[in-house]
Amino acid sequence: MTRFNPLTYMRSDRRLAPPSRTTVAVILIAFSFFAALAIASSAGQTDSIWAASHDLQSGQRLAAQDLKVAKVLLPGKSSQYFSNRISLVGKVLTRDVSNQELIPAGAITNSQSTSSTKNFPLHVLRNDMPFDLKIGDHVDLYAIPSTNISLSQNPTSGITSPMLIGKNIPIAGIDPKSKDLGGEIGLVLALNNDAILPLVIDISNTRVLVVKDAF
Repeated sequence: MTRFNPLTYMRSDRRLAPPSRTTVAVILIAFSFFAALAIASSAGQTDSIWAASHDLQSGQRLAAQDLKVAKVLLPGKSSQYFSNRISLVGKVLTRDVSNQELIPAGAITNSQSTSSTKNFPLHVLRNDMPFDLKIGDHVDLYAIPSTNISLSQNPTSGITSPMLIGKNIPIAGIDPKSKDLGGEIGLVLALNNDAILPLVIDISNTRVLVVKDAF
C-alpha cells in the first residue's frame, strides 16, 4: 500500500494553483501591445485612389487638375476604383462625379479619344430658369415662340407653340456675373454633337424655359 505523503500533495497542489495577478497582468499587457500593433499595421495598408478635386460633369474629359489622390482603406473593393498608378488624364466621364468622390471604374470610358460632348452657350431670362440652378443639374428645355406667328412666317425654327426641345441636359457652367446683374443669365449646356444643330434651329426666334426636377 502506498503511503500518503503530505509533501508530495502540497507540491502537486502548487502546480495546479491559478496564475498570480502579476502573471495575468503581464499577459493582458502583452496582448494589448500586439493588438495595437495589428491595428496600426492594418491602418497603414491604405490604397492611393484617384478622386475628384471638384465637381465634374458627365461628358467631361479629365485633366490633371480635375484629379487628386485620396488615401483610403478599401478591403476587397479596390478593383472598383482607379489606383493613382493608372493615368486617367484624357478619359471621358460617363456620369457626374462630386467633389471629393472617388472616381468609380464604371464612370469613365475606356477611350482617350476626344469627347463627343460640347459646351453650348445659352442665354435665358432670369425668370425663365430656377433660381437655385447650379452646375451639375440636369434640365429640360422648352421653347416658346417669341410672337404668335405661323409656320410660314417662321420657317427657321418651325415652332408655333410651346414644345419640349431638350431633355435631361447637364448644366456645365453658369456665368456668375450675369447672374448677379439680372436680366439674361448665361448658361453652358453639355450637348452631344448631333444635338447642337437641332437645338440651334429650335431656339431661333423663341424664348427658352429651363425646367429641372423639384427634388
